Amino acid sequence: MATPVVKCIVLKADGTAAEKDVTLSEGWETRELGGTIMELGEAILALNCQAYVLDPEEIEDQEEELAVNQHTLPQPIDDEEAQGDILLVPLRNNDGVPESLSLGDWKEYCENPKAPKFQEAIKRRMQDAQDDEDDDDDDDDEDEDEDDDDDDE
Repeated sequence: MATPVVKCIVLKADGTAAEKDVTLSEGWETRELGGTIMELGEAILALNCQAYVLDPEEIEDQEEELAVNQHTLPQPIDDEEAQGDILLVPLRNNDGVPESLSLGDWKEYCENPKAPKFQEAIKRRMQDAQDDEDDDDDDDDEDEDEDDDDDDE
């Protein structure tokens, strides 16, 4: 199976942004940001992506201090502050396939995060998550039923 290539967004510390084609091989996020990474706040459901930054402990270990990222971030990460670049990574869809994230979609979301298309995307992803949770509960119930059957023997 071929390693997927997707478009990510890099929000540079200086306030510029760029699309970047990335091969999703193991550890690619760490190589992209130059060290150990961590999630920046919650996933952005409207765009089905997660923001990543360098781990603050990694930054403390560097000789040069990284600049505070100049981007004004939208909800749900609007209260977050990051040093250095921010990497916006598309999450996998229901089929387990990561989708690309365009710079145009990012800019449109930043301008109007309450646009109907983004609100519908959030609602759809929340419903998908609930459906997945319900499926997991059904699987747990089946496991309990099997355990009860074993007790009867």
